[in-house]
Amino acid sequence: MSDPTAMPLEKKLETMVLRKHAMLLYDSLEHYRNLAARYVADGLMHNERCVMATDHYTPDQIRWDFENLGVDMDSFVQKGQLILVSVQESYSKGKEFDPDETLKTWQTLTDKACEDGFHRLRVVGEATFVAGKPELYKKLIYYENIINRELFPHYPHVSMCVYAKDRYPPEVIKAAIKAHPLLVYNDRVFSSNIYFIPPEIYFRKTAKQEEIDRWLDNMAANNTMAQALIRSEEKLRTIFNNANDLFYIHTTTEDDLPGTIIEVNDEAVCTMGYTREEFSRMSPRDFSKKPSDNVREVMQALNSRGHATFESQHITKDGRVIPVEVSSHLFSLQGKKTVFSTVRDITARKEAEERESQLQKQLRLLQKNEAIGTLTGGIAHDFNNILTIIMGYTELAQTRLDPQNPVHAYLDQVNTGGKRARDIIRQLLTFARKEEHLKKNADIRPVIKEGVKMLRSTIPSGIDFKVDISQDRDFPQIYADVTQLHQVLVNLCTNASHAMGNDNGILTVELHDVILDDPITMEQELPAGPYLLLRVTDTGTGISPENMERIFEPYFTTKGPEQGTGLGLSVVQGIVMSHGGGIRCQSEPGEGTTFEVYLPVAPSEKQEADTQHPDPSLPRGTENILFVDDEESLVNLGQIRLSKLGYSVRGTTDPQEALAWFAADPQSFDLIISDMSMPGMNGLTLAARIKAIDSSTPVILCSGFNKTVSEATARDQGIDLYLDKPVDLPRLGASIRKILDRPNT
Repeated sequence: MSDPTAMPLEKKLETMVLRKHAMLLYDSLEHYRNLAARYVADGLMHNERCVMATDHYTPDQIRWDFENLGVDMDSFVQKGQLILVSVQESYSKGKEFDPDETLKTWQTLTDKACEDGFHRLRVVGEATFVAGKPELYKKLIYYENIINRELFPHYPHVSMCVYAKDRYPPEVIKAAIKAHPLLVYNDRVFSSNIYFIPPEIYFRKTAKQEEIDRWLDNMAANNTMAQALIRSEEKLRTIFNNANDLFYIHTTTEDDLPGTIIEVNDEAVCTMGYTREEFSRMSPRDFSKKPSDNVREVMQALNSRGHATFESQHITKDGRVIPVEVSSHLFSLQGKKTVFSTVRDITARKEAEERESQLQKQLRLLQKNEAIGTLTGGIAHDFNNILTIIMGYTELAQTRLDPQNPVHAYLDQVNTGGKRARDIIRQLLTFARKEEHLKKNADIRPVIKEGVKMLRSTIPSGIDFKVDISQDRDFPQIYADVTQLHQVLVNLCTNASHAMGNDNGILTVELHDVILDDPITMEQELPAGPYLLLRVTDTGTGISPENMERIFEPYFTTKGPEQGTGLGLSVVQGIVMSHGGGIRCQSEPGEGTTFEVYLPVAPSEKQEADTQHPDPSLPRGTENILFVDDEESLVNLGQIRLSKLGYSVRGTTDPQEALAWFAADPQSFDLIISDMSMPGMNGLTLAARIKAIDSSTPVILCSGFNKTVSEATARDQGIDLYLDKPVDLPRLGASIRKILDRPNT
């Protein structure tokens, strides 16, 4: 092993952190306390989260040692940077020690430390939990080796594993030494542990013990050769000039700043573009973008600790800016303070960190949107059940009144309000549904009118909201999902409002019918023909040319996190393209912005078919229906409504009871109507069990909202018809007759 006698304490700590996984073997507790306290204090000063898993080193002793070092233990514990736990708690959690689970625990704690803003996780861990249990010896050695392979190479984590020499059998000490790349004995640090067995050899199943022994026997010879190589000036020069990193050796000035460069290696000449002669007339300050205040901080660190690591930017001779990581060491050359710096180009790392940051940001936004979708779905389910009750009993009340009664008109307004609430819920479910949206022939003007009404309450009063849509003339229909078109309008107008802020401005919404004489290309080619043109214009700040190219990219936004996610315009573009249309933007900085949305007009034959009105009379019947819903008020409503249509209805809030009734006499029921979400047994399961008894019995499934079931998925699982709540009586009656009047039903 290398000679540790002349190594100062700061160098010992640096070596332990550099090698990441150190073993402290001690004879007396004083040796252990002296090094462990300084090891942890060094981590606290370098913005690292530190964990001390100890049994023999008590919290009171730790507090005493920290006070002697000038460290306020309580303040670090309070802010979560220092964690004190017992060995039993940290390694085995009261159960048998599990190496793989312990590895996962440290990986999770390391990730959490970085998420909380710390540079890495530093751990002092005693191995006392196996001292009295010889059977745990092999698990301990396996654990020490698996963290060499799975933890230290991939996580910002350093550990000092503590072993009391007099508490373990010799075979445990020997095996532990082989599992640590760095050995510390009392206060001596052996910077090269020649007995260390790397994990790739330890875990090689085919390796024989003789191979490992031969490898260990050769280690001493290899170490001797390495020392000879270092002592050889010619070979040292070869290493110096063939390194992939940049090397600078420079003096220091009288006012303790970086001085003239003495020597550089070939990589520095190649990367920076300066000749050695040019370098000899320069100082690192000539090509470093690091501010002078920071340079003085680095020099202070060099003088106090002998080394410093920091990030900077270097400017090459041709003007390129390179992000670098600099590791500098202070030494004496002919009696003068001299600095040796290793400089690494970290462009790839910075790009990877930026990509990782963007991915993390996108993941957080996706998780946020998923949470919003889940919440919306739950609200929609309950609210649609409430609307079913309100609208259903409103219909029933109207049947008891003369149409000329004023109360009848009042109830019309209640029913109209219920339908508006239903439509709003459907708009919210745009963010929660997973199935395809339903398209139909539609007049876009009511969509715009409803959207503008909602937007007026959210747009600042200083903005003049103008709508230019003729109500006196007919516009052609489009084949579209009106909920999605509502979302397009809201997103475009909200963006326009943000661009104008709370200042005075004008937001204009226009609708025109246009004919494209020739095809035009936007995100996709729009063929010649008739279109509706929706135009949204603002008088805001406009969009810069460099941002114009990215406005439709997912997650791209120039707003703060409280104003937007960067998803709005990408969603708008996706909706417009799914309708066979196109969107384009015209903007100049300071001149406002205009978005134009082209939507193809529906074929005339579809428009004619869509204008045919159904027979308003309520279809009736005399069949027997089993009605199942977990809310008693909905069961009562269903029985009353269906009875008024002539049906015999048996209702229950218990799906198990409904199944028992059906199993007892399947022929007594002509149709089953069931809710989807019920405790104990959902509607799909109930339908499947009914079909298993009599496959010819039709089932209608109703749901306020369920993200796993849609009309298509319900049909695939044998459901005859799927209805979204709330269902008005004409639709319910028509749906029942549609199912019961089918041939062979």
